Amino acid sequence: MQGWLIFKHAVAMLWGNKGEVLQIALAPILIATILILGTIATFSDLAIMSEHLFDSDPFAQAPVLEPEQFGSYFTGLTFYLLLSIGFTIWVIVAWHRFILLNEQPNGWVPPFNRDRMWAYFIQVLKLFGVGILIGIPLTIVFVVIGAAGGGFVAFLVTGIVLGLLVTVLFVRWSLILPAAAIGKPLSLRQSFNATKGAAFALIVAVVLVAILQFCLQFVAGILTESLYLVGVAVNLLIGFAIGMLNASILTTLYGHYVEGREL
Repeated sequence: MQGWLIFKHAVAMLWGNKGEVLQIALAPILIATILILGTIATFSDLAIMSEHLFDSDPFAQAPVLEPEQFGSYFTGLTFYLLLSIGFTIWVIVAWHRFILLNEQPNGWVPPFNRDRMWAYFIQVLKLFGVGILIGIPLTIVFVVIGAAGGGFVAFLVTGIVLGLLVTVLFVRWSLILPAAAIGKPLSLRQSFNATKGAAFALIVAVVLVAILQFCLQFVAGILTESLYLVGVAVNLLIGFAIGMLNASILTTLYGHYVEGREL
């Protein structure tokens, strides 16, 4: 039940503040889109690969870059990733602060909290590093199962169990993100301890988000087959909505488990 309440509260938070969502996200998205399109136009090799991503034929063969094209491609890709990460963090930090600190967006450009955004990025890197450390032993487990001839069922069961375990761990650790956004940092241990006893609720909330995403993308897939450009636009909108929902889940978890707010 609590998992459903977490999910419901996060959705209601977005829907009840849809005007503020637009105020927080619209300008950064438009600016990021212009800069990303400029990056793609500037680095022609990145443009070649990008065209394949939007090919209406999902089985179309990806273009092959020549060795002399690698430098241009990876430079463009670096710019693209930095822009995407930077503007995403701008929006998410502003959202966390709006809900948790009641920091209102001023007009159509959200507050640019550079120090909080940098702190947020550092915490993202921390979680990424932990993910690598966890990924190494998990890879060894799968290799051992494969070498032992466990078969498909063993792989499937092991994958589900380990997937749920990793999901719970990362969600419990992820409260360090909204904490960084509002300037009240938590350690991984503090974040983990704050969510003690909430494992099942967290799994339910994550599964509900996954089900919602699957249903929305299924509809978008149907649209893409009949109205390609509409389908692409809907897919981008779904990506934004799910990203904001995930941010709201973290905001809800921080508010409830750290600050003691009611769901």
